[in-house]
Amino acid sequence: MSGSTQTGYLLSIDNPDPNYQPYAIHLSDADRDLAERILMGEAGSMDYTGMAIVAQCLRDACIRSGSTNIASIIAEYKYYGSTSIRPSQTCKDVINYIFDQ
Repeated sequence: MSGSTQTGYLLSIDNPDPNYQPYAIHLSDADRDLAERILMGEAGSMDYTGMAIVAQCLRDACIRSGSTNIASIIAEYKYYGSTSIRPSQTCKDVINYIFDQ
């Protein structure tokens, strides 16, 4: 994967949280579709890494809210991108990477 580091993360940072333990977040088919669509609307013109950063924010919002209801996350955190645009394969790949891996 482009941009991967030897640490197994997409980006290296100088001072990572040693206690961070990533885990998969299960999305229903409807929530996955909406997550892919809001990502396309918010970051569809970005490259993989840019999309992944936006998707990580969406994932963090799910964790903070204790919810995987993407419609409520969009409303609560004021995402404004269109959800009417069909997501690209890159959007789908990014959502898979950020939420499932």
